[in-house]
Amino acid sequence: MTSRIKMSLISAFVAVLASCAGLQSSPHTDESIAEKSRIDISYILGHNLYRFHAESLSNNVRGQSFLDKQLLKTASLDRSRYTIWAQKVIDFVSNAKQQKSAEELVAECRTPYSVTLEIGQHKHIAKGCRSDQDGVKLALLAKEAEFLLYSKN
Repeated sequence: MTSRIKMSLISAFVAVLASCAGLQSSPHTDESIAEKSRIDISYILGHNLYRFHAESLSNNVRGQSFLDKQLLKTASLDRSRYTIWAQKVIDFVSNAKQQKSAEELVAECRTPYSVTLEIGQHKHIAKGCRSDQDGVKLALLAKEAEFLLYSKN
């Protein structure tokens, strides 16, 4: 193998690692999560579109649950529980497998999901199919989100 090919392979490998670093390069503290963050989880189950939206602004945390774009519930969330759950969402987004394009999801997936995470000026999106390995983890996150919304503070 020539040195030119080796160098181009090494450069490509470094570029891939740098692009995959995403969330690891900017760790988020509990304070930054509580100060200003937004999490949106949407997924299709059966013929229904489920969506959970949570937003923290100046330590005030609100959550909303939707079914087919109809608001089901709005409530304030416990800040410490939200922060713990948000860390799980950060882990999910940073460890999500290869993300598919919207066209690929429509073409080959009957149950797509999308997780959008914004902390301060940083925005991260994970998209996939609920039938993939990440779908089980997504189901647990969604279940915990509903628990946050419907539990008493």
